[in-house]
Order: sequence, then C-alpha cells, then structure tokens
Amino acid sequence: MEAKLQQITHFIHHKYFWLFATLSGLATFHFYFIWKTTGNMPTLLNFLCWGSIFFLLWKKRNRIKFRGTVISSVIGLLLILCMVLRNISIQYYGSPPKADLISVFFPFITLLGALFINAGIKRSIDYISEIIVTLMSSISSSILSVINLIPNELNIISIFDAQFTAFMLHYIGFKVQRQGAVVSLPDGSIEVFYGCSSIAPFSTILPLLTMFLCIYPASKIKKIYIVIGVILCTFF
Repeated sequence: MEAKLQQITHFIHHKYFWLFATLSGLATFHFYFIWKTTGNMPTLLNFLCWGSIFFLLWKKRNRIKFRGTVISSVIGLLLILCMVLRNISIQYYGSPPKADLISVFFPFITLLGALFINAGIKRSIDYISEIIVTLMSSISSSILSVINLIPNELNIISIFDAQFTAFMLHYIGFKVQRQGAVVSLPDGSIEVFYGCSSIAPFSTILPLLTMFLCIYPASKIKKIYIVIGVILCTFF
C-alpha cells in the first residue's frame, strides 16, 4: 500500500503531471461548453483534437521541462482565464452568436496559454505539432460556422462545385445547363447546397489529415503525395 502511495505521490510531483491535469480540465470544460450551448454532443473531430494533443505530449513526456518565465506565465494564465470566463458568461448569461469564431478557437488559445506557462513563449515552438493540430481543428470549425450563414446563391464554393459538375457531365455526353448552383439535365435538376459542397468534407478531412501526419510522421515528399491524394479523393 505504501509503495502504491509513493508511486502516486511521485507521479503527482512529476514535471508533466500538472500540464496533463490542466489540459484534461480544459478539454472537459470545452466538451461541456459545446453540449451546454448547442444541445449536441461534441463531434468526433473535437475528441480527436484533444486526444491527439495528449498523445503527442505523452510521446514527449520525458523531454517536458518547466522553462516558463514570469511574463510568459502571466500571459498564458490570462489567455486561459479569458477563454474560460468568456465561455462561462456565454453559458449562463447569453447564447453565443451563430458564428462564434472566438469560442471555436478555445483549444488553440488555451493550449498556447498552457504552453506559455510550462515552456515559455520562445520554447513553445518545440510543440509545433500540437499547435498545428489545434489550429487546423479551430479553423475547420470556424469555416463551417461562417459558411452556414452565407445564402446558397452567394456561396462561391457551391457555385464552383456546380460548374465542375456541369463540366464533367457535358464532356461525358449529357445535355446539361447550369444557372448559379443549379445543374439542370433534361429529366430534372439538382442544386448544390453548402452542406453537399466540397467545403464540408474538406473542413473535416484536412484537420484529420493534419492529426495523422503529426502522429505518424512521414517524409516531405510522402506528405505531399498524401495531401494531394486526399484532396482529390475528397473533391471527386
């Protein structure tokens, strides 16, 4: 029993324990905020984003050292507190706007805050993979939030997809006409809505691709092939 208590005590006093504990609390709060404000469970992308952060940090656990200065720690603490207090105020005092671009950057900003406290501002570059994962996930969520507010007739992506569809159908041999995002054939028409356009799968697959490339590193030429192949497969 004493040996187990000593192991627990040693783990608690380990250099990376409080970093993981802080991020675990922030991840839980983020999931709760999504559920509270939207009424829906967090998406798989939200879980994978935080899971990738923990996995990448766990691989570096033996290299984690506290190098934060007073200034970097204060800045990091302010970043975390601002995001947490903002989300609390939204939960209890008002609903978020339809395109709440600040809240979707919660993982990115709070991770930066935790890294500033733990490693300092300059040394945060050592955790570039974790930063890129959270940034891509946040950008993806912000794109989806904004694109939902654009009327379909003004959605450039839907119009481009309709143009490409009409182009392909024309050279296959169909008699096709296009007006805006509407593609017409002799027997009927379809309209490419934003939910069916390429922006939705791109906004989902690119963060996932970033996570996998950060977790399973490959050579630069292989990364280029993978990115091009995934983009083409997703679009077609």
